[in-house]
Amino acid sequence: MDLKHYLFGDERGVSPVIGVILMVAITVILAGVIGAFVMNMGADGETPPNVQWEWNNETTYFTLEHTGGDAAVANNLVVSVDGTEYSLSPAETAVRGMPDELTAGTTIGMNESSSTPYPPVNPNMSIGNDPADVDEIQLIWENPNSDQTQVITTYDG
Repeated sequence: MDLKHYLFGDERGVSPVIGVILMVAITVILAGVIGAFVMNMGADGETPPNVQWEWNNETTYFTLEHTGGDAAVANNLVVSVDGTEYSLSPAETAVRGMPDELTAGTTIGMNESSSTPYPPVNPNMSIGNDPADVDEIQLIWENPNSDQTQVITTYDG
């Protein structure tokens, strides 16, 4: 009688199976981590500002008012009017008087031409369209460190 076989049974095939499973698991985890770094899928720490916005349509112009929350950096914001994008960067010529940061109480006026005297707010922005013909306006945040964008608020005409 073989005492070793009687006490331990026939377990010779268990160790190689467990080894193969562990090697496959390690390979899959490493491939996922390396893929996330290579494709820049990790978070970069930039998030859109937490801001409350309010749209107003006054028939001859629109206003977008920052009603509370974080300050928003104007360089990171874009206004899309029926698919045409306008930067809110203070360096843009289409925007008059745009501050570097939009804080609570800031109201942006948008009309067909920046030379139009209405709306009576500063900054005033030319959207190139008659406000009566506008279907949709979106305020879009653009991540300054990547190509990530997010629609913050939308006005549907």
